[in-house]
This record gives sequence, C-alpha cells and structure tokens, in this order.
Amino acid sequence: MKWPQFLRGVDAAAKKAALARAELRTDKLRDEMAKRRRDLLRKTIEISRGAETKDG
Repeated sequence: MKWPQFLRGVDAAAKKAALARAELRTDKLRDEMAKRRRDLLRKTIEISRGAETKDG
C-alpha cells in the first residue's frame, strides 16, 4: 500500500489509526448514501402510486 506523504515517516500505530479513521469515514458515507437512495426510492414509489390512483 502506498501511504500519503504526511504518513511516510510516521510509526505503525499512527498509520493504523489514520487508516481506521479513513475506514470509519468511508463507512459513514456509504451508510448515508444508502439512506439517501432508499429515501429517493420510497418517494418515487409514493409518487407513482399517487399517479396510479389518479388514473384509475
């Protein structure tokens, strides 16, 4: 793995901590994006159901 410049001369514990923080941040972003997708899908379904009831 190629480390960023600011972590090249740092000890292993600091590298592991930085990697753990980055993974946590990535997990939070992934969860947030999944939540947004679910919300958008739910809104789309509600809108389409509303359109169906108006048509029928």
